[in-house]
Amino acid sequence: MAPQLGQADEMEGIVNDTIFAVTALLDGGFLEKEISPKWLIVSTSFENLNTYRARIDWLSQTVSWIKSNRLDRGWYFTSSDYMADKAQYIPATGPTAAMVLAIDRFLKAIAGDEECEYRATLEKLKLDGVQWLKEIQHESGGFGRDAQDVPRIGHTAWALRVLLLSTDQDTEFAAIRALDWLLKNTKAKQLGRASEQDAFDRYAQAIFTKNQIFRKRIIAHEHPLEAIVLIALCDAFQHRGRLSLSSGRRDGVSKAIFSLTKQVIGRQQKDGPLRGAFRSRRNSPGEEYPLYWIAHSVLALSQVRDLVLGGQISASRNFFSSLIIRALFVAIAIGVFIAIKGFDYRELAILLILGVAVNVISIFLTRE
Repeated sequence: MAPQLGQADEMEGIVNDTIFAVTALLDGGFLEKEISPKWLIVSTSFENLNTYRARIDWLSQTVSWIKSNRLDRGWYFTSSDYMADKAQYIPATGPTAAMVLAIDRFLKAIAGDEECEYRATLEKLKLDGVQWLKEIQHESGGFGRDAQDVPRIGHTAWALRVLLLSTDQDTEFAAIRALDWLLKNTKAKQLGRASEQDAFDRYAQAIFTKNQIFRKRIIAHEHPLEAIVLIALCDAFQHRGRLSLSSGRRDGVSKAIFSLTKQVIGRQQKDGPLRGAFRSRRNSPGEEYPLYWIAHSVLALSQVRDLVLGGQISASRNFFSSLIIRALFVAIAIGVFIAIKGFDYRELAILLILGVAVNVISIFLTRE
């Protein structure tokens, strides 16, 4: 699948680039109190960032940029500098959710730093983003591309991750509704038939050439559906106690996690120069295995690994739970048969054999 946009640029926008860069710096330890001696000094200017406070101050420019490029209480794919008329744009779910997640990561990195001048600004930006997402949630629990769109898979997964950051009862209820929508709409066949609108966001970026000639650049942003839904479900499963998920919901999430894990692995290139990369839904030459698919897929599989190694989730547990349920159905059927027709060894044996056969076939056909 690829966007039918003619000359659409298949690339990331400025907002997503900023999110990737900030997250990479934070995950790389940029705000650790003491810089690692393994870090290379690549330029003279970098030496000025050797102290924690200097790095905090340096990132104030990023915080100012994030704040100044908001639309209402959210973000769009591109900065206001590339909008022909800012009044014509509204926040988009994907970049807003991704930015809130990056801000939350930022806040965790500066937790306890009472001297950080922009911590309150980041907290306000995060709260505003969460509130905006709650306001655009559909009654069904899903989220669209923006406040005017119908519910879509990728956007609901992004929004669910953000809703799980808050612990107030209202937001947790919104998270459960989003989770239920995802479980209903992300079965294997449904993801395989995902529409272009589910997988891609298309947006315009205004560019002025060197001769100051205005050009409208259409950009296609792809959501790596299997990976981001898997990440969202892993997040939800980790918060299952706080959300008070029912056993039915837990089982549903658990099964979906293993199904999506299989799908993500199925998109991985097994050999050749791109061995290990994950195939996107783009079909333009050179765009089939983009970096963001690798990043999200690795994160998703890492979360599954942690859940399995931590003993929180088990494929065998799902199998035996399913087996027990099927055995109970056979027992009930036998009980009803005896109650209606009385006890007969031969007919009972035939019923038992048929019940076992049906369940074995069912397990084989629905196995993950």
